[in-house]
Amino acid sequence: MNERGQDAVEHALSGMEYPCRREALMRHAASNGADDDTLGHLGSLTGDHFDDLAAVRESLRHKDGRAGD
Repeated sequence: MNERGQDAVEHALSGMEYPCRREALMRHAASNGADDDTLGHLGSLTGDHFDDLAAVRESLRHKDGRAGD
């Protein structure tokens, strides 16, 4: 995911209350006007429970094969 995609995810998740499940992330992002690409990234996250935004970021990096960046 490029920087613009990461920014879109972070914007879509602004105000999200953690911890939460993937479905809650997607509902919140949709209510914040997330586009289909952003919702697709969230829907394909590894894991189903996220303690904070950092955990979402880590899952996105892992999904993109960039763990440890």
